[in-house]
Amino acid sequence: MATTRPTTAVSSSSSGKLRSQIGRTKRRISEHLLEKVPGTDSINGYNAEDTYDFLLDLGDTMGNLLTQSRKLQQLDQKWTNLINQNPSEKEIQKQYIDTYDASRRRLHRRCHINSNTNHLTTN
Repeated sequence: MATTRPTTAVSSSSSGKLRSQIGRTKRRISEHLLEKVPGTDSINGYNAEDTYDFLLDLGDTMGNLLTQSRKLQQLDQKWTNLINQNPSEKEIQKQYIDTYDASRRRLHRRCHINSNTNHLTTN
């Protein structure tokens, strides 16, 4: 599926690398969120070893999500700092958000669902 990217003369020299890193990080988060994690109905029949393995896998997935989420926050902060230095970047950011907003909203919903799962696994 082809996507159009916001383009300006400034974007390629200023935030282009950041936007690429943000896109890759968002993709990694989506991949982790799409990993098949059994629902509670399917784990009811697990024995102790299966349950332990499931929790280890879930912990790994949650750790990967946390790492990528922190990276995304750092990249967002770098872009905010860049905008503070170069206000024309604000328009590029607006174009980026307009272009990728639907995926951002889906990602936010998935992260919210995932945070609820994390709450269940840590209690």
